[in-house]
Amino acid sequence: MQVQKSVRDIFYQRHRGYDSSARTQALKLMLSSSSSLSADDVADIAVQSTDPFNSDYSLYIQARLFDAARRNHTIRSAAHLLILGKGKHRFV
Repeated sequence: MQVQKSVRDIFYQRHRGYDSSARTQALKLMLSSSSSLSADDVADIAVQSTDPFNSDYSLYIQARLFDAARRNHTIRSAAHLLILGKGKHRFV
């Protein structure tokens, strides 16, 4: 539980000068432990992919989320709800 919180804290770094390589590894760990991800978690990850000032990283997040959704039913279902506008955030 503490490890998951630490990984999330690394991924959701908000301050200036954040470490993209650390965030990349944190995302990889989060998506690999998808059984602990909720629909809101998937929505929060998707929101991180909307940074207009870091488009390369945003595209990376989208690609990893898409790949994870193809492999994992839990993430796929959460992403589907997100696309339909039934989740925490609306992208439609």
